[in-house]
Amino acid sequence: MKNIFVILLSIVVCSCSFAQTSQVSEAGTCSEEPDGLRLLFAGDMMQHDPQIRAAFDAESDKYDYSECFKLVAPLVKAADIAVCNFEVTLAGKPYKGYPAFSAPDEYAEAIREAGFDVFLTANNHCLDKGKRGLERTIDQVRKMGLWQGGTYKDSVDRAAHYPILLESNGIKLALLNYTYGTNGIKVTEPNVVNYIDTLVIKEDIAKAQSLKADYIIACVHWGIEYKHEPNAAQKSLARFLVNNGVNHVIGGHPHVVEPAEVLVTADGEKHFVIYSQGNFLSNQYMPGTTGGIIINLFLPKDKKAEAKWSYRIYRVSRPVDSGYKNYVVCPVGADADLMPKGAKEKLDEFVKETHQVMSLGAEVREDTTAIFYK
Repeated sequence: MKNIFVILLSIVVCSCSFAQTSQVSEAGTCSEEPDGLRLLFAGDMMQHDPQIRAAFDAESDKYDYSECFKLVAPLVKAADIAVCNFEVTLAGKPYKGYPAFSAPDEYAEAIREAGFDVFLTANNHCLDKGKRGLERTIDQVRKMGLWQGGTYKDSVDRAAHYPILLESNGIKLALLNYTYGTNGIKVTEPNVVNYIDTLVIKEDIAKAQSLKADYIIACVHWGIEYKHEPNAAQKSLARFLVNNGVNHVIGGHPHVVEPAEVLVTADGEKHFVIYSQGNFLSNQYMPGTTGGIIINLFLPKDKKAEAKWSYRIYRVSRPVDSGYKNYVVCPVGADADLMPKGAKEKLDEFVKETHQVMSLGAEVREDTTAIFYK
């Protein structure tokens, strides 16, 4: 886990609210580009009933997810800031998977230990357990010393914590997070969920700019589940975001990979858009749902220089396939000898399928380099 030093800045903006900033240390990073910020984005963190059962240790009466992330943690920890879509609640017992998720707290703790710094919670499952689930999720994530955004206890809480403002390597980054909906469940007042609303989004972008963010990244929960191509609404919103000041867009929700696009604005600036990263950890096994892509985004300190982006493919090895007790995220570049039985062969198949999807969009560099272990 990277060290994070939290500073609460009393910055007066138009709404007389406060913004939070964190100083993320460079310890544990291994950047080829010292004058910039290395970001990592992961897809949907799910927790289905079989995953909950697999993680349970009857002897200790606790849940252990450390095995799930052991192969991918070196990649996550190499980033200056790592962000995930936390698509479950931490509503407490009884723990439950689909359709109304409540994951053990140990799940979030294992994600933190794997190196993630930011949990995004604006997604269609954030209200699965109502007010209690939304608020307890916020409390537990923040209690772990992590950054959380997308859902809030009330408007005052939102004003104090949004946009998520992070600072590392001398670069100030603003993160925005929105969802298309919450499965028909209405938010309980005074709780707040960041729904996709272009008027609100414009205000949020303006606030991020007023806070002197060097870069603004929008993470959006959108699209149609299990579709490998973005729809017209996704493309339209991506263009709205970059035309109004967002630098890059990270998408999720379909549970499968959708291709990337590079939008070029009138000033000649390039904006990276990934429409869906797919699942990061789940029990889904429909075609295309067994894995996804990690997005690596390098933001230069010199804004005259171009940002760089790449992706790395991974696949989840399930106990039913491997005979292992737990689920394991197996990324390209990991030592095949450390993977569960049969995982490398299935990963190779998933790589071919993902290449076909990514070929439908903008050409993006793929990371395939080996991961070095201590």
